[in-house]
Amino acid sequence: RSSISISNLGTWTVDQSTDAPNGFSNSLKATCTTADASPAAGDYSIFVHRIEAQNLQNLAFGTADAKSMTLSFWVRATKAGTQALFVTKEDSTKNNFVQEYTINQSDTWEYKTVTIPPLTASAITNDSGTGIRVGWILAYGSTYHTSTIGSWTTNTNAFSTANAVNNMDTVGNTLYLTGVQLEVGD
Repeated sequence: RSSISISNLGTWTVDQSTDAPNGFSNSLKATCTTADASPAAGDYSIFVHRIEAQNLQNLAFGTADAKSMTLSFWVRATKAGTQALFVTKEDSTKNNFVQEYTINQSDTWEYKTVTIPPLTASAITNDSGTGIRVGWILAYGSTYHTSTIGSWTTNTNAFSTANAVNNMDTVGNTLYLTGVQLEVGD
């Protein structure tokens, strides 16, 4: 299941849009409706998708046979520059993976691919709860910034980086997503 999660950081309108790259008929469109140019340290706004743990057992997390994942997606954003996303492994020990990606040109569809390394240190419980969360950063305060990029960490506040643009600094900023795939391996 997917949602926008906000804590004290402006507001967004979320719609299904017919604006999509070739091969896709729709996209998620998030539009900033209340701006916040200076987020406080504990503020955040994200688009997040949760995946049930029982659907992730083939990753073999927590074992020597753990597998990597590849996240690919199409994105279009008003704000060009460095963006961030995260993957959180839930359950008994939370682990976070943060990666930066670049929007090269404002308001242009771009295809992005991120490889997420295997996690051998912590298993995903085989149940119907959330196994992992995948989140695209709209804006995050400094409490949630990390310098650990591209590898797993047990820092439960690691969701973004100080380099990531603030997609919420101006009313009317948009972020579109479509064609999201999370696959085992490369």
